[in-house]
Amino acid sequence: MARLRLKDLAEARGLNLSQLQHRTGLDIGMVRRYWHNEGTRGRLTEVNLEALDKIAQVLDIQPGELLTSEPERPRRSILELRGLGKELWQRIDSRAYLQEERDAWNG
Repeated sequence: MARLRLKDLAEARGLNLSQLQHRTGLDIGMVRRYWHNEGTRGRLTEVNLEALDKIAQVLDIQPGELLTSEPERPRRSILELRGLGKELWQRIDSRAYLQEERDAWNG
């Protein structure tokens, strides 16, 4: 999956989001979405090439340097995650664990 390296590159040059927005003259919402790699519905899927060109000029880099590729992380629904700790707690004596925590808390 491709993503923008905007935040890393700007911060390496001592610029924060607001400073970058001011120097480029771009809409703050657009710069914020690119900075955080977030689109209007979650993951960033569309970019404005003219905006990337302005950003690259301010950062003194080639526009292509703004992009990087990283492996897609598998998405898991909250329902899949439910109960994942059950096996862990089956191996632990909960009463002994709680007593140890109480003892440690009380000194």
